[in-house]
Amino acid sequence: MGVGIEVLRNGINDLLESHPSLEPFQSTIQGAKGARLRRYLTFSGHPIGHEHTLKTHQNIWVRRDDVRWNRLRDIECILKTAAELRNSDGANSNLFAVPAFQDADLIRFKIINLSQAARVITEVVS
Repeated sequence: MGVGIEVLRNGINDLLESHPSLEPFQSTIQGAKGARLRRYLTFSGHPIGHEHTLKTHQNIWVRRDDVRWNRLRDIECILKTAAELRNSDGANSNLFAVPAFQDADLIRFKIINLSQAARVITEVVS
């Protein structure tokens, strides 16, 4: 794992942990303790997931309806419909531990620099 990914991972973590409009989400669901995905909620209930164990980039998960995609379309991403997510054999238990992620279309942003992360977070909390 390169130094660059550690800097990115730690930078995203710092942005999320220190943001005045976000709080960490702690799940009570067995097996969904956030080992691979740290979860946050805005004070108004909008979720953000930080998939932090990746070695070449970091993923940030958000609800499709919580961002203005046209402002973020230069960031590589994948849209996952609620139906696709439901049919993935439990692979999304860390996401679904957050009720606000359940039954929603989600976007997984592939983050390669801190500026991208800041833009996605800003969209959700705005």
